[in-house]
Amino acid sequence: MLIHNNAVITFTNKCTASCSSCCFDCSPKRNMHLNLDVVLTAIDGLSALGIKVLLLSGGEPFIYYDELLQNVFLG
Repeated sequence: MLIHNNAVITFTNKCTASCSSCCFDCSPKRNMHLNLDVVLTAIDGLSALGIKVLLLSGGEPFIYYDELLQNVFLG
């Protein structure tokens, strides 16, 4: 039984800001982001589970906009 229809992938801890209240400890100095193969595998698995809404979170995932657009959104 599907309880929720959404999921969040914490894609990166890099951010343009350094907020002291950030629950992900993100900042411009952090550079971690998930391997896109891992993200695509997760998206496929989440879709198979019936997930309809996917949120990319963490720091600022759209710092990697070109990479995400090319590999995730346009596939």
